[in-house]
Amino acid sequence: MPGFTQHPVKKYLHMVALFCMLPISQAHAGLIGYADVVLDYFNSGTGQMSGPYGGYVTNSVHSSSGVFPVPISTGVVLGSDPSGPGAMIDFLSLSAGSYVTLGFTDETIVDSAGADFSVTEAGVHLESADVFVSSNLVDFFFLGTVFSNISTAMDLATIGFTGSVQAIRVVGRDNKGGSRGYDLANIEVFSSSIGRAAFAAPIAVPEPTSLVLMILGLAALSRTRPRKSVIMGG
Repeated sequence: MPGFTQHPVKKYLHMVALFCMLPISQAHAGLIGYADVVLDYFNSGTGQMSGPYGGYVTNSVHSSSGVFPVPISTGVVLGSDPSGPGAMIDFLSLSAGSYVTLGFTDETIVDSAGADFSVTEAGVHLESADVFVSSNLVDFFFLGTVFSNISTAMDLATIGFTGSVQAIRVVGRDNKGGSRGYDLANIEVFSSSIGRAAFAAPIAVPEPTSLVLMILGLAALSRTRPRKSVIMGG
């Protein structure tokens, strides 16, 4: 499976970011079935602004009326989007080479029968993006290409991916549209593919003092262990 691997240090930075951002993403954490934390964002500089940008469209993700491009928070891609008359849908534009990595605090994605999740784009200008998945926040595997003006359903089985997805990365492929690049609205996990949260149960870690005492105790045992006598025979 083609993909790319991040430097190991980034894995731990992403894990720290995940826990540090939990209080910020509480409004989204209760929405089982949607990405609820931004783990990473990169602006390639090929778009219209140096920082995250995107905009708003009204009534439908397929609408061409709205406000864009404008500076925007990367968090607009988290959770679900409103529907109905007058609904305002926000999106993050990913120009060629730009990407955002999204995580899940209250679930993982597992392969089930049929498609497992969908990626929705808010635009009508034929933009596209590549989607990668990861089970460890380090190794990302290419799953497929998604297009504009549609919710693209994605199936982990198409690449034989059997791990529990903890993160999804969306990478822009072009600079089309009024707000240049793929306009990511949200990522939705289908109910049959929702797996157990990766960080659901806390891991017991020894207190620093206890850890030191344990190491000293093991060292003392190694020093006091009786040595075997060697009898030299003639």
